[in-house]
Amino acid sequence: MRRIRRVMDFTRSLSAFELLAEIMPGGTPARVVADIARHCRFAHGSVMVFPSVRPAGRTASTLSWRPSD
Repeated sequence: MRRIRRVMDFTRSLSAFELLAEIMPGGTPARVVADIARHCRFAHGSVMVFPSVRPAGRTASTLSWRPSD
């Protein structure tokens, strides 16, 4: 949880331009980042979790999410 909190704090500390500059492909011109920042805002993010150990008896298929009917 501390790592997630650090990422959240870091993200909140940046302006839209700074945040976009961090996530855009390397070499993206500053004018392009500035144009995007003028028209966009950071509304949400996501966290991807990859367990380092699979629970005993579980296969990849039993760990997959499937919508209920």
